[in-house]
Amino acid sequence: MQEDGTAVDPDDNSSGAVMDSNHVAEATPYPIKTNPTLRPGASATPARTAQHEYPVVLHEKLNNTPSFSKAWTIEVPYPPMIVEAEVIPEIESRKVLVTHGSKEKWETVTRPSANSRLSITIRDEDGNIVKEDGFGGLYSSVKEKKVKILSPGTYLLDLRGGHVEVDLTVKVGNTVEE
Repeated sequence: MQEDGTAVDPDDNSSGAVMDSNHVAEATPYPIKTNPTLRPGASATPARTAQHEYPVVLHEKLNNTPSFSKAWTIEVPYPPMIVEAEVIPEIESRKVLVTHGSKEKWETVTRPSANSRLSITIRDEDGNIVKEDGFGGLYSSVKEKKVKILSPGTYLLDLRGGHVEVDLTVKVGNTVEE
């Protein structure tokens, strides 16, 4: 018997094993999940994930201009607020000389313009920044942006950038339970 009242099994070879029999009992391990064998002509049912469809409160397309700045005030009585932006940057192309062994060949290489930028800033009623994301510059080059706000309130959505096309969608939760 140990100081804490637990039994010590003399046949137990595991080092440092402690089991308080008042709270723990050994049990049979849960069986490992196996994939069922399907009969010919049968197919597995695809797994479904729960998808919440929230109403769209703002949808806007911003064209490729050298510079833009737009903002919207959005009431979020029932969270979440989901801001989705699909970014299409300006593309630069240039010719480069590529060498393969003793052969040289000119190839065209494309990449997003270094001038392509987008910043998405969401502020609360007091002007404090709640979330920021964007494309290019300080931000990644991922073209699909998704920002979620999980608290109710009034928010200022501020988009700034240039040399990009943006397809912006804002969704807000509703009171209807599914």
